[in-house]
Amino acid sequence: MSSIIDDSIGFCRVVYVHAGKNKGTKQLKQDRHHTELFRDTLRLCFAKDSASAAASSNTTNHTVPDASTSSCSLIEDLPRGQILGVMLLTEAFWFKRDQHKHFDAWILGPFVYSIGDVVRLDEGVAVDGKLGKWSPPKEMNARIMQQSSVQRKLEQWQREYGDRLYVGENGIPCAMTIHQPFVEAILSRLKKYENRKRPMFPLHPLLKPSPPSPDMTECRFCLSPQPQIAQTKTTSTTTTTLKCTYWAHSVKSASAAKQTLVHGNEASSSKLKRERTDSVDMTMSSSVHHKKLKLNTFNTQMLQTKRQSVCSHYLCGFMQSSCFFVSN
Repeated sequence: MSSIIDDSIGFCRVVYVHAGKNKGTKQLKQDRHHTELFRDTLRLCFAKDSASAAASSNTTNHTVPDASTSSCSLIEDLPRGQILGVMLLTEAFWFKRDQHKHFDAWILGPFVYSIGDVVRLDEGVAVDGKLGKWSPPKEMNARIMQQSSVQRKLEQWQREYGDRLYVGENGIPCAMTIHQPFVEAILSRLKKYENRKRPMFPLHPLLKPSPPSPDMTECRFCLSPQPQIAQTKTTSTTTTTLKCTYWAHSVKSASAAKQTLVHGNEASSSKLKRERTDSVDMTMSSSVHHKKLKLNTFNTQMLQTKRQSVCSHYLCGFMQSSCFFVSN
C-alpha cells in the first residue's frame, strides 16, 4: 500500500445510512432550528407539535409556532431500526463559523462529513445499530448489495472515482446510525452534511486518520469570544473563551453527573480516564476508612462491655464477703 498522503481531494467512502430506533430526544424536539427545518423542507413534525398546532393555531409560544404544522406528517411514523440507504462521503472538515455559518442550514459542526451522493434502498434491512462506526453482518451486507438500486449506484461511483473510492474493509461498508428525520432528509437529498462531535473515520485508508483538531472546536451556535478588561493594576485587554451551550456541541464529562462544558472542546480520553481512576480511588479509600472506623467502634464497645462485666464480678464477690462477716 502507498504511503499516507495529505491531499484528500477526490477521495470518498461508501457508508450505510442506518435509522436509529430513538423517536427523538428531548433536546431535538425543543430545538427550534431543526424543527423548523423539518417542517419547511420535509413537511414533518413531532407528534406534540402537530397536536399543539391543531388545538390552538393562534398560540405563539410553541416550539414551531406555525399553524401549518397541523398538516405535516409525523416524524414518529418514519421507519426506524433499519439500514435505509447508502451514501457517499466526499469531504471531511472541522466547522469554522466565519466560513460555514451562512453556507447551508444543515451544516452545524463541530466535525462535518460532506455527502456527495446517496441512494435509497429498494427495501430496508432491519438491524440493530451501534454507537460510532460499525459494520453489518455479512448476510445483511449481501442482502443490501443484491438490490438493483445499490448495484447501479456502486457501479457509477466506481467508474467515477476508481481507486479513490473506498467501499470498506473486506468490501463491507461501515454504517452510521442517525436519528430520524435526519435520515429522511439525507435520502431526500436535502441534507448534504452529516455533523458529528468528532471524526469517526478517514475517507480512505491512504489518508491520515482525520484532519488536525483545532485548539477549540466550533459549531453554528457558538458564541464569539469577546474582549474583556482584566482586573489588574496595569489594565490590559484579554480575550475570554465563552462556553458553547448548544446541546449537540456541549460535552458530558465522565466524572460528573450533570452535563458540563469543557471550553467547547471534547475532554481528552486520557484526562477522562484519569478522572475516573481518581474517583474510583477516592471511593475505595473512603470505603476502607469507613470499615476501619466501624471496626474500631466495635472493638471499643466490646472492651467497655468486658470491663463492666469484670467490675460487676468483683463487686458481687465483695458484697458476699461483707454479708458473711456481718452475720458472724
